[in-house]
Amino acid sequence: MLTALVLFSVAAFLRLCGAISKRVSDSPVALRAGLIIGLAGIWVAMHGAGVWGTIWPLIPLALLALILPKNWLQAPAGWVVADATAVVLISLLAVPPAGFNLLILLAVAIPFVGAVFDHGVPLLPKPVQFGLPALAVLGTLGLTLLTPSTLMGGVRLMQTRLSAGTAIPSVPIPLVQVEYQEGLDLGSSPVRSVSAAEINTKEGNAGDAFLPVVSKDHIPGPPNEIVAARPIDITFNNTTVSGNPYDLVATVAFVHAESGKRHQTEMFYMGGDEWRARFTASQAGRWNYATASSDPDLNGLSGVLDIEKEDGLLGFVSADGQNWVRTGENPTAFVPQFVMSAEPNHFYNDPTRIESDIDTYIVEHGFNGLHVKVLCRWFDINQASCNNINVSSPNPDLRTFEALEQVILEVYDAGGTVHIWAWGDESRGQTPARWGYNQQVDQRLQRYIAARLGPLPGWTMGYGFDLFEWTNEEQLDTWHTNMHAHLGWYHLLGGRANKNELNQISELMDYSGYEQHEPDYAKYVETIETRPFKPSFSEDRFRVRNEGRDKDYTFDDTRQGLWRSGMAGGVANIWGYLLDGGTDELGSAPYPNKEQIKLYSSYFNPRFSGDLTRCNNLTNGVCLKNELNTAYIFYIENGSTIEIDLSGMAGNQPYLMLNTITGETSSGTLTPSSTTLTLASGNGTVPERSDWAIFVGDF
Repeated sequence: MLTALVLFSVAAFLRLCGAISKRVSDSPVALRAGLIIGLAGIWVAMHGAGVWGTIWPLIPLALLALILPKNWLQAPAGWVVADATAVVLISLLAVPPAGFNLLILLAVAIPFVGAVFDHGVPLLPKPVQFGLPALAVLGTLGLTLLTPSTLMGGVRLMQTRLSAGTAIPSVPIPLVQVEYQEGLDLGSSPVRSVSAAEINTKEGNAGDAFLPVVSKDHIPGPPNEIVAARPIDITFNNTTVSGNPYDLVATVAFVHAESGKRHQTEMFYMGGDEWRARFTASQAGRWNYATASSDPDLNGLSGVLDIEKEDGLLGFVSADGQNWVRTGENPTAFVPQFVMSAEPNHFYNDPTRIESDIDTYIVEHGFNGLHVKVLCRWFDINQASCNNINVSSPNPDLRTFEALEQVILEVYDAGGTVHIWAWGDESRGQTPARWGYNQQVDQRLQRYIAARLGPLPGWTMGYGFDLFEWTNEEQLDTWHTNMHAHLGWYHLLGGRANKNELNQISELMDYSGYEQHEPDYAKYVETIETRPFKPSFSEDRFRVRNEGRDKDYTFDDTRQGLWRSGMAGGVANIWGYLLDGGTDELGSAPYPNKEQIKLYSSYFNPRFSGDLTRCNNLTNGVCLKNELNTAYIFYIENGSTIEIDLSGMAGNQPYLMLNTITGETSSGTLTPSSTTLTLASGNGTVPERSDWAIFVGDF
């Protein structure tokens, strides 16, 4: 509210200056400048009212003002028409979150105030006319000084909105009696879909005990549970819904009959009269489910699922201290190395594109994940910027979600993960600011993401980029809390902080995200040690490109960065080659040195585990070892020899020496002693200066 008052003060000052400029001189320049300044005041007022207008609509209006005839500009009625037209045009491009009632009010009120200025200012003595802007400036500065926090809000115009969204409470799920149905054939597709009728739905009795509901005050910790089977979709029909179907809340509780394990999720709307509930079993066996909703067609339904265990599933992405973990049957630590992928519009209805990216980047390059930006394609798959979405209350675009779930599931089957950037930055209009952060439109989307993507394993989500320019701790905390309140399955959520600083906008995030430019090994280590209780993510994109920027990467930077981030203890990264067809929207092009990149994943990934710790005191390079002293990884750059101290090693161990540039190897056996190894490929003894990794022990 205070930020809005500051903006209104600035708007009044500009509007007043416009009126005075018009009266100071009869010159066409002064008259036209008055109109332009007045229009700028209107634009600021629109921001103050919570309307997310963009500055570019002012440009054609200002140009129009320069060519208008002088006699039109001199008429007070002309100001009223100009002001009303400007308000309507800008509002059509940026509909106020509060709706068209506010638009009508502004269209009438602002021109009226302008007309009062136009008629009233000339009646005042000249000193008073010129003193009014000074008073406006002093009043604005005074208000800002009284409330310093509003200064940043005034600069970031988008952060405070007067409109308030309506939070939709979660609905308790009644325990109901179910009639069990044995032997369901649930098919073998990645997401299996069966109708509610096939699973035996019936009216439930809602008068008994209630299961607890996940609230925004309760955020579950990272679970260490396996995934017993692939996701299942259950379809429901509802022909009686009224209003916006995306705002209809229907919750479903799945309870494991033997252990009492429980997942609560919401149905999601699929168009027409179809709703779905998506479920991923964390244990094999019998799961009872029950629904609750204010809509009678979706309330009090119940059924049973008999889940058979599937082998080899990698599970969700979770955390164990500083380690990134896959919670499959055999939970394993890993280091996420994502490659930039295309935005969802390029995947939609094109499974060959997904298959090609998996073959190229996961199989051939060895990256273990894809990075996907969604931006405002949440609402329209063909629009990255919210400035181009002229809807007052947009719904989720089903096409975007279909593309995302296809990518997530295909990458999951290939053994990888997907990291999603929910938003971009505000300078490009790639945030939900115009509808209000965590307000009705944003909450509707968060609930839909949780319902439709929440049960799918193998993805993580960052809030966006350049967050320090357009969001704050409170907004990030609210997003994080809202998402976890609706997610029936745990996913790591985060948001990167300021450039090249080890701070965080919100400490509530599940991983620590940073915008780091060319971090070296020491910076990766410092990154982990700053917050060792959660995983770390160097969440800028390390791009090979020809922009002449200091943070642009080279092929050697990419290769070494992979090893440095792994040897530091496991910091996640995003990589991209933006030459030969690669772009920010289309994703990375294939790297010319993909064989070098693949060496990292082929040799390091299978040997990395959560119990490895740094042991740099044992070498003049860098080192990781396990607690039993049976496995060591050494790494050195531009070396021809390496000193290693294996005096504490448990018995003789085999070693493998890898040239991380050429891929040549040599092997042998080492004893528990201190030694200087000559770094040479094959069976040669001539030192070769290069970058080397030495794996000692039985991994």
